[in-house]
Amino acid sequence: MYSDGELPSQGGSELGERLLARRGEIKRATLTRVYAIDDPTAMPDPEYAAGLRVAVSETVDFAIEAIVGGRAPAVPLSLYSQARLAARNGISFSTVVRRYLAGFLALGEFVDQEAETGQAARLRRMLARLLEDLIDEIGNAYSLEAENGMPSRESRRAKLIEELLAGHPVDAGEFASDFDFDSWHIGLIATGESAVDTVRRLAKASDRRLLQVRRGEHSVWAWFAGRSKMESTKLQLSAAERMPTEGCLALGEPHHGLSGWRLSHHQAAAGLRVGLRREDRIVRYGEVPIEASLLHDRVRATSLRQRYLVPLEEERDGGRKSRETLRAYFSRNRNLEAAALALGIVRQTVSYRLRAIEVRLGADLYACAHDLETALALDALDRCRGGQY
Repeated sequence: MYSDGELPSQGGSELGERLLARRGEIKRATLTRVYAIDDPTAMPDPEYAAGLRVAVSETVDFAIEAIVGGRAPAVPLSLYSQARLAARNGISFSTVVRRYLAGFLALGEFVDQEAETGQAARLRRMLARLLEDLIDEIGNAYSLEAENGMPSRESRRAKLIEELLAGHPVDAGEFASDFDFDSWHIGLIATGESAVDTVRRLAKASDRRLLQVRRGEHSVWAWFAGRSKMESTKLQLSAAERMPTEGCLALGEPHHGLSGWRLSHHQAAAGLRVGLRREDRIVRYGEVPIEASLLHDRVRATSLRQRYLVPLEEERDGGRKSRETLRAYFSRNRNLEAAALALGIVRQTVSYRLRAIEVRLGADLYACAHDLETALALDALDRCRGGQY
């Protein structure tokens, strides 16, 4: 792809090492730029936002690998999948291109900071050609998906459901006649090759009326309805017996009526973002409300990171011992003896570590306990699949 001498391999290797050392920082900055273009968390389909985060991460790795090797590696499969998701969700290709451009511009700024004199201009040209070729590749995947689309009836049902979820008046005659919105509902979102069959089996086993609509090749939105309230914990146990090894199933909480139908779906969508991030098979919103809110509220997530996580990361071990100590301390109701036993150390060491953390944070642990526990939940999400906010 690149002409001889465009990028000396020794220089590229050294630069690549410096960029790899800042990879987490690069990914966070790139994701911020990408999200600034039509925030994907506002999309009805949580898979798109989750997939975009993965695509950004793998695009950064892809570009750094090109810099190190002096030639383009294979395009990550996730980028093709994300292009198809964009087409299915009606996202214009110009928006897709703008996101890639924003991401490469962010990477270019880091290259400028790390490149040696005279090297930056060559690298900028290389990245421009890499981006051009990449856009051509994913453009083909986008076009094919846009041409195929969903069957007209399925597309119409999906549109009606989106209108209902948005609170717009809709003629519900398109839906199955035995689905009653004036019922108790639990919303579900399933992904994977067996998504449709999984939902059907689970509805039959639960003796609930089912409304479902495909959202892509391997994704389905569904609702279980019944006159009596069904506990989501019971449904979760039933799902564990029937869920295949691949894919993810997200469950909302039980709510009544049309407004409850909407709320339970939105809870499932929020839970799915967490489940996809953690690679869970089954996730129930009631178990992950804090993690779900952090993935949706990027301002709060970034603020908590800067206030509590970044200072700990400045420690010699990157804050590993401090995080372990805090998790043990909070998970055992702030009992020093129990935390020490869990960590395999003496009580005095736990006490010393906690005092050191207070000094580093400049805050009393009792006063900031809620925010600090939330920040630790954010840290756990950050470390899933190498993701970053």
